[in-house]
Amino acid sequence: MFGLVLFAGLIINAVLIEKIKAFQKSVSEIPDKLLSLITSQIFIISIITLSLIGLVFLIIRHRNLSLERERSEAERIKDNKIEERNIVKLSCKNINGMNSNELEILTQSLEEYNQDSRIQCKIIDTKKELKRVKIEEYQKTEEYKKIQLQEEIKELKKQHYQEQLRLQDYHDAVLEKLKAEDTIIYDIEKLNKKEIEVLEKEEYKKTNEYDPIESKNKTFLVKQILNHSPSHTFLVARIKQLLEKHISHNSIRTHDTKDADLTFEINYKIYALEIEKGSLLTKKKSLRNKVSLLNNKYGQNWYFIVTNRNLTKKYRKYGKVTSRMGVRKIIEKLVKN
Repeated sequence: MFGLVLFAGLIINAVLIEKIKAFQKSVSEIPDKLLSLITSQIFIISIITLSLIGLVFLIIRHRNLSLERERSEAERIKDNKIEERNIVKLSCKNINGMNSNELEILTQSLEEYNQDSRIQCKIIDTKKELKRVKIEEYQKTEEYKKIQLQEEIKELKKQHYQEQLRLQDYHDAVLEKLKAEDTIIYDIEKLNKKEIEVLEKEEYKKTNEYDPIESKNKTFLVKQILNHSPSHTFLVARIKQLLEKHISHNSIRTHDTKDADLTFEINYKIYALEIEKGSLLTKKKSLRNKVSLLNNKYGQNWYFIVTNRNLTKKYRKYGKVTSRMGVRKIIEKLVKN
C-alpha cells in the first residue's frame, strides 16, 4: 500500500514539474513579444488610425454643438422678436367696445406675458373693463330687470312707509298742539287747512250751529260723543265753555248717564240743563221719566235747552225751556242773582 502511494506521488510530481517549467518559459517570453508588438508597424498604424478617428469625431462633435448653439440662439432671437411683437400688439389692443367674452380671451392672452411691465398695466385695465362690461351686460338681462323692479318697489314701499311715519308724526304733533285729547269742539275759523284735515281724520265732523257765546251761526268741528248728534255734543260743550266764563270749571259737570246732560253750581245751588233735539217727544214714557228724575233731583233748578226753537212750545208743558239763543241770558241771570 505504501508503495502504491509512493508511486502515485512520483507520477504527479513528474507531471507538475513539466507544467511549471512550461509556464515559466511562457512568462519569460512575454516582454519580448509585447515589445515586438508595440514596435511593429501594424500596431503603430493602428494607433495612429484610431487617434485620427477620435480626433475627427471630436471635431465633428464640436461642430455639431456649435451649430446647435447657433440654431438655438437664432430660435431664441426669433422667439424674442415674436414675443415682443405680441407684447406690443397686446399692449396696444383697443379694449373699447369689446364684450365680456372677448375681454376674457384677451385677459388670458395677456396672462402669458404677465412678467412684462407693459402687459401688467394692460391686464389691470382689461380686468377693470371686463368687470364694467359684465355689470353692463347683466343690467340688460331679464333677471336684472326683475331684481331692479323688485328693488324699486321695495324702495317705494320704504319711502311710502317713511312718508307715513312723517305724516303720522305731523298728525300727532297737530293733535298735541290743538290739545285734541281734551277738546270736543273747534271753531273752524281759528284752524288752518292742515289742522282741519287732521281733525277730520280723527272723526271730527263739520256742523253749522248757532253759537250761544257769539250769538251767531258759525261752522265748528265736533267730535261726536257716544250716540249723540253733532248738534247735541256741540251745545253741551259750548254751554260748558260759556259757563266757564262766569264760574270755575270745577263747579261744572257733564254726564253721559240718565242724569241731565250738564250740571253746575252757582251760589251753593245746583242747576241742570238737558239738551233736547225732539227725539223724546215720540217716547212719552221716557220723556216723563226724565222729567220726573230732574224734578226730584233739582226741583225748579233745571231747564230744557232745545236745539230748534220750534220745539220750545212742545217742551214747555214738561218744564222750563229755552232755545240755544236764550241760554246765554239764563246763565247770566243765574250768575247775577
